[in-house]
Formats: sequence, C-alpha cells, structure tokens
Amino acid sequence: MAQHNAILIVEDEAVVAMELEDAVSDLGWSVIGPFARVQDAMASLDGQAIDGAILDVQLADGDLTPMARRLEEAGIPFVVHSGGELPARLADAAADVPVIVKPTPTATLLTQLMVEMSTRAQRAA
Repeated sequence: MAQHNAILIVEDEAVVAMELEDAVSDLGWSVIGPFARVQDAMASLDGQAIDGAILDVQLADGDLTPMARRLEEAGIPFVVHSGGELPARLADAAADVPVIVKPTPTATLLTQLMVEMSTRAQRAA
C-alpha cells in the first residue's frame, strides 16, 4: 500500500495547478492547495503536516524565497517548478533544491519530488 503523504502545491497557472492536483491525488496523497499567492501558501504552513511541496517561483504577489526558507528550516523536501531562472535570493536559500523547468511532464516532476522525499527520510533515519 502506498504511503499517505500531504503535498503542498503552490502554482498560479490554473491548468498546471489542476494537473498537479490530479496527479498527486492519483497517487493517493492529500493535496494542500493549490495556492496561487505566496501569502496564502505561507498561511497554509501553520498547523498542517506537510510531507513535500511543489513550488512555482514567481507568483503575482511575490517570489517564494520566504517559503523556501521556511520549508528548508522545517526539513520539508520540495522541488521548484519554474518557467525560468531562479531569483538570486531563492537560489541562495535553496541551493540544493531541484529545479524542474516548465514544461515538464507531471510524472517527471512527481518522480523528482519522491526522490527528494526519500532522500530526506533516509537522512533523518
């Protein structure tokens, strides 16, 4: 039986967000979001158990650097799903985080997230 995970999705492109939500749900995992705004995504971190995250870089209300830092501090694995380069602040905050450039098949993105989650779990054990 597959492990139940809660995955945070932060993506402002509606079609991409829906594809990610469907794919995560198809794995039997819970979806937190998707969120299209940094402020909403940051608020979702309080009081919820999050096992992994998929983050778009540039959202209408700012970049994800504060969220990436918070996820790193909490030990939550994540991948960045971006249509372009990372802002310098984010690159500094999350130097070891995989960046998957759009467009990328959803299966490829989720596979990379699973690798990150597995690696983080092995380090914690």
